[in-house]
Amino acid sequence: MNESEYSIIIQKEKERLGNLAAVSNIKYLEKISFQIFEEYRGVIKSDDYVSLLIYLLAMRKFYEDSIWNDRLCTNVIFGELDERDIRDLAAVWSRDSDVDLDIEYLFKTNHIYRHTIYMLDTVSISSIPREELYKFFIKLVENQRTSSQFWNSISPPLVVELAVKILDPKSRERLFNPASGLASFYIQSQIKHNADIYLDATEINVATANVSRALMSFLSLYKYDIQTEDVTTTCLPSNHYDLAFSIPPFSLRLNNFQRETLEFGETFFPFRPINKHLEFSILDKMLSSTKSRMAIVLRQGTIRSIPDRKYINYLLEMDLLEAMITLPPKIFPNTSIPTVMLIINKNKPSVKEDLVQVTNCHTVADFQQTVVDYNTSCGSLCTMYLNRFELLESGLDKALDLSIYKLHSNLREKEYRTLASILGEIPTKPTSGFKLNPSEYIVNSKDIRDLKSLDLSLDLHGIPLSDVRERRRYMKLPKHCVLTDIQMKHCVWVDELYKETVYCSDTVHCLKVNPEVMNARYLAYLLENDKDVKKQIGSLFTGAGMPRIHKSQFDSILIPVPNLATQSQELAEFHDLLIEKEQIKHEARIEQLTSKKKQEEHEFKIVSTIRHNLSNKVAPIRADLKLIERFIKAEGLEQEPIRPKLREADEVPLATEIIMRMHKNMNLMNNVLDSTRKVLELRFDESDFKVEKTRSFLKKRLPQTNSGDSYQLLINEEDPKLLIHPESFLEVFDQLIKNARTHAFTEGGENLIEINIEDQGKDVQITCFNTGKPFPKDFTAEDFLSINVKSQSSEGTGIGGYYIARTLQAHKAKLEIKPSVNGTEFIMIFPKKEEG
Repeated sequence: MNESEYSIIIQKEKERLGNLAAVSNIKYLEKISFQIFEEYRGVIKSDDYVSLLIYLLAMRKFYEDSIWNDRLCTNVIFGELDERDIRDLAAVWSRDSDVDLDIEYLFKTNHIYRHTIYMLDTVSISSIPREELYKFFIKLVENQRTSSQFWNSISPPLVVELAVKILDPKSRERLFNPASGLASFYIQSQIKHNADIYLDATEINVATANVSRALMSFLSLYKYDIQTEDVTTTCLPSNHYDLAFSIPPFSLRLNNFQRETLEFGETFFPFRPINKHLEFSILDKMLSSTKSRMAIVLRQGTIRSIPDRKYINYLLEMDLLEAMITLPPKIFPNTSIPTVMLIINKNKPSVKEDLVQVTNCHTVADFQQTVVDYNTSCGSLCTMYLNRFELLESGLDKALDLSIYKLHSNLREKEYRTLASILGEIPTKPTSGFKLNPSEYIVNSKDIRDLKSLDLSLDLHGIPLSDVRERRRYMKLPKHCVLTDIQMKHCVWVDELYKETVYCSDTVHCLKVNPEVMNARYLAYLLENDKDVKKQIGSLFTGAGMPRIHKSQFDSILIPVPNLATQSQELAEFHDLLIEKEQIKHEARIEQLTSKKKQEEHEFKIVSTIRHNLSNKVAPIRADLKLIERFIKAEGLEQEPIRPKLREADEVPLATEIIMRMHKNMNLMNNVLDSTRKVLELRFDESDFKVEKTRSFLKKRLPQTNSGDSYQLLINEEDPKLLIHPESFLEVFDQLIKNARTHAFTEGGENLIEINIEDQGKDVQITCFNTGKPFPKDFTAEDFLSINVKSQSSEGTGIGGYYIARTLQAHKAKLEIKPSVNGTEFIMIFPKKEEG
């Protein structure tokens, strides 16, 4: 497409839009922006197009505000911008005359940039409120969120709104925003207060910083200075800023150069070296350069971590921490890491001295209420004012869940001790996997759940030999210990060892209990049943992907420690309760089975009655049908249509076709009645089971085929013994053969049924394979074994599969169906059992 052809298309596009030269509707701006993106989706990268669009919108804003020449020093009309103009003007925001926008292909592919300019030339944005323009930008980025780095650069609006409310920027105050992303805090502050606030920010990502600058111009915000540099290596003036806000990248570690720079530079914290995570270096910069109020969002893990706790404790010691607000789960769309907002104030009001306001937001609704009504406890919110000295003593991490904080305050007054204090030393150290044999008896977290007995003991007899992984670490299991999974949801106790050596993997917590303080079995009982203990454990989960409890957190779990005699008494009561519960379960199960049996007998009587009545009617109907068939033949009416045609195009069946259809339906009805009879008469008495040689039995009882038959039956030579119910066992293979002949085989095809028998030691595997059409994709093994469930193409009874299911259930056998392009395998596994 040449330039003139494209100009004609654009002109028609503008005419179609009605030549709207002064449209001020935000919906219209959204429409044309998303329309262009959707049109070129897959051709353009989302972030590149967002960058181009924001640059052009900022230029359009300048053009409409008559400051085009003052700001951009150009006389070019907006609608006539070319590639060079855009690059020159973009340098205004990037502060680089050789700016590389990384969007060259947008100028060469489908005239995308020209199309965008022409479309934007039909809209006026100067009269749209700033708040509406910012919401439009958020929608634009959110639409690309799965592939956009800009989406990660926008702070959640609710989090920023709360920070704006608490910090409350005033006119002429300077705001410091390290790792600013798209400067959400500054933008929302200006939208909310419309104040004369000046922004100093750093953003190391060049593309994000450039778009942020253009965004400021688009929103008519000009008092900013966004530097493209690394905040950790930047020298900042002391106490220069009035406010500071930051949401640092979570879990980002400092590189060697950054750590060396921080090692020898001035820091606010009196600790060396500074923490390896970026979060604390940014917090340190904020504290050094800000003279009043600050807000920072951190991972909750930094509050819980023992190495990191000294930084927060220092804030408490200096009485700088004004508030701590735990944010609700998944408030950040790109991570599920638990987070917390710290409010720091170097000029705390006298009424808040020595106090820290702690608010727990368990839901987004709680958080929204906090935004509306900060400083007040209402609704479902949990807010307390805690003394900083108490927090220093107990640990600020306890206040991340105020219900746990209150619980700990109550428990300290009773006979409670920390879990760490009642544990003894494990006699052996962990061993690397490469030092062990390739196969050992190993307890994994799955075994704790699967091999747990009713009294919470570990069934050591059931522990299998497992493959040892060289990179894993294993602990030799001591006597009198408790094992838990890493979340401490499942616990078992071990008294004596019945195997020579048993190991537990590093996915298991091995707790060696001090026998002079506590019975190991009593500890397992507490971890599984005590509500207060379980609540504490649940509050300590850390990690986004797989939450876990670390051994360093055992010091934060308080448990009751009565004397040993009381422990033994409680365990005896627990044992009696288990027996009582099991008795109740057993009686309920018996009652359920009895009720189910009565219901089945009642249903069988109804079905038997229906079958008996229908069977008596089928024979007379079949006889009447034959009389009608003879009459039609005698009168020569076989080829006569069953009724006159109403229109020429009508297809009317012939009399012969109707007769054939009725015979087919009568045969199907007869098959249903026959299959129903077999299911109703199916009984499995233990005395009827016999040990048979499998191949010999099938060879003798199944009808054998010869070369002239429509299919061939082959049975392999292996002949293991198997305890079977002869009649139903034989009927299973009759049904499978009938199923293949009815639904799978084709006339004249190579129709073959192979029965392969394989002795597998404890089991016998019997595979019945047919070479017909593959098993239907919309039909599962569960469907096949259900009553009255058929595939869409089936004309069967829907009962034969249920007969097979009943028979396999009586034999404790399993069925797997494997369809392939060559046919279908019905794989049955029968456990070997002795007669009687």
